[in-house]
Order: sequence, then structure tokens, then C-alpha cells
Amino acid sequence: MNYLSLKTSRFLFSISFLFSFLSIFAQQNHGKIKGTITTSDGDVAAGVNIILKNTKYGTVSNDDGTFDFNKVKANSYTLQVSLTGYETLETEITVTENETSTVNLQLKVSNKELKEVVISSPKSIMSKKTDYVARMPLKNLENPQVYSVIHKELLLDQVAVDVRSAVQNSPGAVPVTYPSGGVGVTFRGFTTGINARNGMETATNRSSTDLANVERIEVLKGPSGTLFGSTISSFGGVVNLVTKKPFETAATEVSYTMGSYNLNRFTADINTPLKKDKSVLFRLNAAVNREKSFLDFGFNNTFAFTPSLTYKASDKLTFNIDAEYISSNNTRRTYHRYDPKSGITNPGDLMVGYRKSLFYDDNDAKTSANKVFTQAEYQISEKLEIDYSILFYGRKCRTRLPNLYSLANSILSGKKSW
Repeated sequence: MNYLSLKTSRFLFSISFLFSFLSIFAQQNHGKIKGTITTSDGDVAAGVNIILKNTKYGTVSNDDGTFDFNKVKANSYTLQVSLTGYETLETEITVTENETSTVNLQLKVSNKELKEVVISSPKSIMSKKTDYVARMPLKNLENPQVYSVIHKELLLDQVAVDVRSAVQNSPGAVPVTYPSGGVGVTFRGFTTGINARNGMETATNRSSTDLANVERIEVLKGPSGTLFGSTISSFGGVVNLVTKKPFETAATEVSYTMGSYNLNRFTADINTPLKKDKSVLFRLNAAVNREKSFLDFGFNNTFAFTPSLTYKASDKLTFNIDAEYISSNNTRRTYHRYDPKSGITNPGDLMVGYRKSLFYDDNDAKTSANKVFTQAEYQISEKLEIDYSILFYGRKCRTRLPNLYSLANSILSGKKSW
């Protein structure tokens, strides 16, 4: 045992001696660099980048402007000092073994101008050009009205699938979903429906709307919205939907969107000239939307079919005919009422899960809207044009809304379970 302990002790002593020798040898081949950085006005320069060029050595000056490099191999180096707004400084320095090289440097303010940085986005998204908001072709800078334009390119980037999420792009506009169907917008303390289409009244109703045929959404805020008519606007403003129009190039676009809560949406956009001289243009937009809810109740099944036709009778006369057929079967938002005798004062007292609902999918509503728009444009002169529009409209609605008061009492009394 003594022999083994003695042998182990000798081995450990040899290892320690070897490490000590290597450490002393390594220290003999290294030196140090330290210094202070100041600015041209005499203040200390903190956060300055300092590197030894063509090496791995680099550091940043402390709050008092000092810096140091430890264990630098003996050699000649180029010390580079840089700080935003000041000229980059370089100086030669020599490091010797077991010595500290000291350097004090002063930075000078740079006279160089920073390169111009331009932040831009596609013009189609940022453009606020519109002939409908001011009722005349005014440029944005010439128009004193406050309005926002939401383009289809932005909606594609956001994967927006309904008007409610699209309108949220306008500052100060809050979408409202009515229990009886449709979407309204609240701004500046007033609420109005989305009933303006291409600058004219469609009908004062809450019929369903789909984004498949929407080129852009114009949200005009303030009492000047009454320019569109008091029946489709309020003192808060007006929301105008601009629909897609046929164009002279053949094009087809098909898309499929899927997402959370069983969202499945298919859209198609087909455009083609019907005559070689491009005097007759046709465009068809269609959409099929299927989705569920985060609750165990709720669904939205919508179908939209929107053909449009443009006929150029002459250089000055153009006819536009487009139709919309939208059929929607979905569950609507419901208002909750509780019997005072039940002692229920808020939904939390029901002790139901976050995804649990008091309603069933048979609490749905079916809505269909048939619209046909005709428009004639005649160019009287280069600065004067006459538009004549006619709207044919039909709407059907079937809503199954049970007596929520009776339903809640039935559930609370145990007569009906979920």
C-alpha cells in the first residue's frame, strides 16, 4: 500500500510540475495591451469597438473609456478603433513578452454623411387613389377628408377570409357582428352597416358579404360620409366596397386556404376577353368557405358566385353588368339573458368550460342575396363623364333563433342538458 501511495504521489507531482512549466513557458511568450479612448471634446468614449486586425482579438471599451487585451502573443499588430459618428482610427502597436503596451487614442467626429435608407412597400398597397370618397378625382393631398384604403394585396398577405378581419386594417374602425347577420363598423361613436358598393347604395340591409369579389375597401370617417346618402352612412362615416372589374388580359387565379378550427376556403378568379378586339370582357369570381368555431358550437358555410361583364359599345360608351349571388348558412352571435331567480349574474357563474356553449348548431340562420348591377358610362369630353347605374336586388333570410330565456331556464333547472 505504501509503495502504491508513493508511486501515485510521484505521478501527481510530475503532472503538476509539467503544467507549471508549460504555464511559465506560455506566459513568457505573451504580453498585454491596455489603453484609454476619448472623444475630440475630451470626454471618455464608452462602447467603442476595438480589434486587432487579422486576429481573433476584439473588445469594447468600458464606461470610463478603458480597454485591455490579455495574453497577446508577442508581435506587431494594427489596432483599429471604430464608433458610429466618428472616424475609424488605426494605429500600429508592438507587443513584447511579459510587458504591457499602453496606448491612448482620441476619436474625431466624422464628416461623412450616412447613406440614405429608403423604406418602401408596394405602391398598390399604399395607394390612396379613389374616385368614390370625394365624389370626384381628387388626389390624396388635395382631399381634406380622413379615409383609409384597404387593398386586396394587403388582404392576401394577411390571409384575410372575411370582411370583419379586413376592416380592422383601418385605424379607429371597429367591426361589429350582428346577431341577425351581417357586419357593421363603429367609428367616432357611430355605427353603420357595410352597404355602399362602388360609390352607391346597394340596400339598407345586413346581408352577407364575401371578400372574393372585393378589389379594395374604402373607409371614410366623419360626417362627410353622408355624401353617400343618409341611409347607408352615419356621422361616423361610411364603408365602401369596390368590386373587381374585368380587364383586357386573360388570367386565372385559384387558391385554397386552410387553417384553425377546420377552416377550408376555395376561391377562383377567371378573367378573359370574349372578343378578339377586346370590346367584350368577362370576369368570374367564386368562393366556397367552410369553417367551425373554437367552441363546441358554431359554423360558417358560405358560397359566393359573382360574374361581371364589360361591353365597350364605342370609344365613349361603356356598359358594365355584374351580379352577385351569396348564400350563407351560419350560426350568429346571441345575446345572453338570465332569470334573476337563478342567481346568475355573469357567465362565469355557470361554471362551464371555456369551449362550452349553451347553444346548439341548430341555432343557425340562412341568408341569400341576389344582386344585379348595371352601369352605363358616357364620355362627354375629356373632363366630363356621365354615369348611370341601376340596382336590382333580392334577399331571402331564414333565421332559427330559439327563445334564449327559456333555453337558459331549462338548462339551469335541469330539464335540458348540454
